[in-house]
Amino acid sequence: MSLVTPALPVILGLVLGSCDTPPKATLPDPVHQTVRSTGRMVRAGAVQGYVARPLASGTDRTGTLILAEQVDDPTMAAAIELANEGGVALVVSPATDTAAARSYLAGMPDVRQITVLCQRASCP
Repeated sequence: MSLVTPALPVILGLVLGSCDTPPKATLPDPVHQTVRSTGRMVRAGAVQGYVARPLASGTDRTGTLILAEQVDDPTMAAAIELANEGGVALVVSPATDTAAARSYLAGMPDVRQITVLCQRASCP
């Protein structure tokens, strides 16, 4: 009987102590970023450039025509960022006619309005 008596407070302490809810653990950020958009090089008639668009379907998107000195990693990253925000972006170099690029972007079924972002030294 003397063995049960000292163990009783320990057992009661464990049982009663387990009723407390532990604090919620903070989870680390995901290892991989979620892919929300995709981009690819395009050539259609006189238009050659890089187009980025969201993966999710949608309508009434803003199309952004990015007039760049060259289609390179920084301009493609800017296009992807615009696509991540829900728009469609087309990056073209001076070799592509601006009016043709605007028509190409306007011909996309989900693009409802177009804005032009000029990153060239001389903008049309």
